[in-house]
Amino acid sequence: EHGPAGLRAYLQESGTAALSGSSVANEAVRLYQIAGELEKAREQYQRFLTAWRDAEPEMEPVVAQGRQALAGIPPLKRE
Repeated sequence: EHGPAGLRAYLQESGTAALSGSSVANEAVRLYQIAGELEKAREQYQRFLTAWRDAEPEMEPVVAQGRQALAGIPPLKRE
């Protein structure tokens, strides 16, 4: 299956939400954003930032990039 539905199915089946490695987390977020799953993208960034909150100093640029990317996800439209 292709398109957003296929991406959602892939992400659910692969269990990437449980992974916290920086490249895997970034790819999962990118796929969620493509699929229009902004809340799931936001959750994935939050998991990443929680897992890496005590990162070694040399990893701080990666963590800072994650914070910046999280801030760039548009807020949900509440009705």
